[in-house]
Amino acid sequence: MFDYMQHVSLCGYLHWPNRNMITIDLKNRRTVNAWSYSTFGHDLGGSKHFTDLTGKALATKTDSDGLMALKAILATHDHIFQISTGPRISAPGLSGSTDPASGWEDDW
Repeated sequence: MFDYMQHVSLCGYLHWPNRNMITIDLKNRRTVNAWSYSTFGHDLGGSKHFTDLTGKALATKTDSDGLMALKAILATHDHIFQISTGPRISAPGLSGSTDPASGWEDDW
């Protein structure tokens, strides 16, 4: 089934409150999209770094099935699924009076 899947999205944090999403086409072994946004709803733009890392992981699995390609990507981006306990970075909307954005486009 993983050889036929397209647009699988991996979502997680690099540093709270900034989220990252990587969308992958497993069938054609390519990155469809990579972007970041703040929990507070601010678009932080695309992420060339994630696109490059994903491309390298996919390139190592061109002769493997889709599940092995997905596992390689998950291993490469494992850090986005852990919320760091270290220093937090500043981001738009990080004032104490701002509530996180909500809605289907912000909750993933």
